[in-house]
Amino acid sequence: ALFAGLLNTMNSSHVLFSSPVRIDGSSNESRTPMSTSHIDGKGLWASWTRNFISPELALLDLFDNAIDATLHDEFDGKIQVYRDPPLNGEGRCDGIVLRNNCSRPIPKLSTVLTVFGSEKRADQIGENGVGVKQACAALSDLSLILTKDKGKKFSIGFLFKDLQSANGCLIPSFTFKNGDQLVEEVKNISENNAQFELAMRHYGGDNVNDGVDRLLAHLQDMYASEDEREFIVVLHRIIQRGHGGGVKAIMENLAKLLPKTYLHIPENFQVFVNEQPLKFKYWEQRLLELHKFTLKIDPHHSFKIAEDWHYPNHGHYVCLYLGFDPARAGIANDNKTSLLIYSRQSGRLVRQIEDARGQLGLTSGGTDFAQGLTVILDDLNGNLPLTPTKQDIAFGQQASGKVHERNLMSWIGAFTHLYYQHFLEIYGSKGDLGKEVLSHEHNTLYPPVALNDGKFSSFEELVFKIAKGKIRCSNRRKAKWAMGKDTVRKLRKPAPALPVKKAPMTSPKPVKRKAMKTVGKATKKHTGPDREVKSNGFIDLHDDDSIGISDIKERSFEESNDFKL
Repeated sequence: ALFAGLLNTMNSSHVLFSSPVRIDGSSNESRTPMSTSHIDGKGLWASWTRNFISPELALLDLFDNAIDATLHDEFDGKIQVYRDPPLNGEGRCDGIVLRNNCSRPIPKLSTVLTVFGSEKRADQIGENGVGVKQACAALSDLSLILTKDKGKKFSIGFLFKDLQSANGCLIPSFTFKNGDQLVEEVKNISENNAQFELAMRHYGGDNVNDGVDRLLAHLQDMYASEDEREFIVVLHRIIQRGHGGGVKAIMENLAKLLPKTYLHIPENFQVFVNEQPLKFKYWEQRLLELHKFTLKIDPHHSFKIAEDWHYPNHGHYVCLYLGFDPARAGIANDNKTSLLIYSRQSGRLVRQIEDARGQLGLTSGGTDFAQGLTVILDDLNGNLPLTPTKQDIAFGQQASGKVHERNLMSWIGAFTHLYYQHFLEIYGSKGDLGKEVLSHEHNTLYPPVALNDGKFSSFEELVFKIAKGKIRCSNRRKAKWAMGKDTVRKLRKPAPALPVKKAPMTSPKPVKRKAMKTVGKATKKHTGPDREVKSNGFIDLHDDDSIGISDIKERSFEESNDFKL
């Protein structure tokens, strides 16, 4: 009866219904019997909610889709994230809206919301994939998807937990014929479609009309917008899942997270969070002595046995950036070598290791390779395998994944060792190097040159060797240090050591003594552990600080050899 009502409504109104999509791909208009091998819709929804460890990561997945649709040459992309306003300004703002314009035609919403379906091409990182459904389900029990295409063509879809059952996964969508009659058509759907009415009742706080009015406010705002193509995701009543601080805290964390998460955002791309514009080029402003290296990584043959290990015939390129982070240098538990891996396949940060010294084969004790040392890897051509939610690297998906990971980490470790030892030798000690880095904590650089475009410092004419299973530079002191014009934030040269002035020698005035009547044999007398009176009557002093000088020099020489290659 419900399906017959839908068909009658379609024939009698100006609305074209894209039938609710089920897991087996059949539609409610089809008279073909449903497949007997159904997937539990409730179970599928529950699995979606467990794919993200925090609300911010789920929002980043939606953000990826917005970037795919927006980030293109000669197009002024814009993404806005703001709180979903309550009706008439009354009530709590417990929802989040993510809105972006689009550079190309938007696929049909029925296709976008097809479970396990995707319209994205090989060069796209997340548009219309499974991640949209997963992220929405992880954040909210009801998410509204609104689109506007060229010619004011509007569509509505929603992911609603209450529509899921053991018989399948139901994700309805609706397309309008006439954008000038949005109010009439939306109300017509609400009156004739039980699924739509149920969703609007939930969105309106148990009041269908209030839910419809809130939806119309979004549609009318899109109608008045100058952008001819827009995509909006409305997340109703964000699910906290143990996250403290509510929607306000999530938005604040997102504003801090986005500049660090995306590495290559162009100047003509605008991002607003709570109406505040975000500034990107995070690392370009933050790091001291920014250096850049391009490496070629062999994903199949171990560097320990391959003949062309130093420059493989077959492999992929990655870009390595190194620098010192003054903001971390003074934090005792957060100043070790930090490794951040960015993927061009996902477009953002996919792995961060707070202390990567062990993975990179570096000395991991004490303050070695600390002082805020930061290593950034840019996967230039997207060759690193990722998990479905793009939250981490999945080397296990490759047949030779362990070899790929070992080669990658070994080469990163080789250049990190080279970079750190260079500056350690300049300053002579880890303490002096750390003080110099920390002294730049409040210095900022804006506007900096983008990582992708800048000419940063580097080393040239390098020769490498394999020693004790590690890759190391064998001509570090003879290698050419090439200063880059865009490495503007630099460490200052250490001050030369001041010479120690010796006090002038003055001969003491002679002291007249009375002659002794008898001169006896001097007896050996101990006046302390460092004083001895010899048989000739003179006192011999032993300076404890002078004892073991040769031993100390020997130990110092041995310690300095740890840094030699």
